[in-house]
Amino acid sequence: METIISLQMPEWLKSRKEKAQQQYNALQWPNFRYGLTMRMDYSDLNTDILEQQLSKQTEQQIEYESTGEDGIIVTSLQEAMQKYQHLIEPYLLKIMSAEHKFATLHKMLCSNGTFIYIHGQADEPIIIRRKAMDTSTHHTLIVADDAASATIIELLDAPQQQSQLFVSNATEIIAKTNASVRFISVQNYPQNVFHFDYKDAEVDQDAQVHWVDCCMGSTFTQSTIHSLLNGIGSESTIKNMFFGSNSQRLDLGAQIIHGASHTRGDIVTRGVLKDNAKNIYRGLIRIERDAPSSSGYQKEDVLMLSEHAEADSIPQLEIDNNDVKCSHAATTTHVDKERLFYLMARGLSEKAATELFVQGFLEPFLQQLHAPEIIEQLQKQVQQRLQ
Repeated sequence: METIISLQMPEWLKSRKEKAQQQYNALQWPNFRYGLTMRMDYSDLNTDILEQQLSKQTEQQIEYESTGEDGIIVTSLQEAMQKYQHLIEPYLLKIMSAEHKFATLHKMLCSNGTFIYIHGQADEPIIIRRKAMDTSTHHTLIVADDAASATIIELLDAPQQQSQLFVSNATEIIAKTNASVRFISVQNYPQNVFHFDYKDAEVDQDAQVHWVDCCMGSTFTQSTIHSLLNGIGSESTIKNMFFGSNSQRLDLGAQIIHGASHTRGDIVTRGVLKDNAKNIYRGLIRIERDAPSSSGYQKEDVLMLSEHAEADSIPQLEIDNNDVKCSHAATTTHVDKERLFYLMARGLSEKAATELFVQGFLEPFLQQLHAPEIIEQLQKQVQQRLQ
């Protein structure tokens, strides 16, 4: 394969992409198998034409909604390369943790992107609306300066069409000392989209990064959220929500690595599966030897609406220090027949009673988002899936 690197790129970026290409050429397409029996199949994705399609990708439709406050920069990566290269060079493509062939393909060919720089307090959310028109990549770099804070909301969609689309998204967040970043992502791609998503954060002393990831669409999603707590007193939470229907396949991972003392990390996942949908949850909390007085927790709850749906949970704890608090739990359940009968005995149809049960299952999670416009949107999407 020929090297696809623009001559307009700065040397440091060209070098990073060349390294990614070398890794890409040496790798085989991954087999997303976990243990002996758990596997997420993507054999219906035509990988033979991905390189060609991505080398010809066009700019996506992106809308930014920002307060325009002093100290807040929201722009495309292309423009930021011209104006703010000194803010980008230390971080771009540096903390992505995924290393399989799809991830290196993203690093090698990503050309569209968003740059957000936060210096101070952003009182209103920064909203990114992005519509994937064809096979494409998008890379978001967020740098939060010391004591800065902001909420970023990412809304992902694509037009309905018959052709197969491959969409690769990545987000890197750098949270410096005392910074606080909340990143909410709502993905509602139509079910002709193969979605690969990489979210990584590096969290400094007393800083916080809070992820909220809502996966509603696509035919196949392979996603990993990864937070590295490398500053004393740093904190990260990962909240995942998903709703799978038809034959959707959702391979969702969440990882929090405690690399310093007095750090805290929580992972909470809640999802619903119907029809022939399948979910694999991969959770990891790792507490390093140099991270005493740290705490970690992870839990996944899945509600099954069909006997043909499938859910597998792989929670992992890796603890190298005995001065910690750490635990995990996972539950898989069906709609309770007694509760369903109770609702139907009061005049509800079975369909209406099931919808009410699902709403009650998801509502505690939704209320933790503290974003009324996002809660309303997700409630509507859940309602549509239940029809």
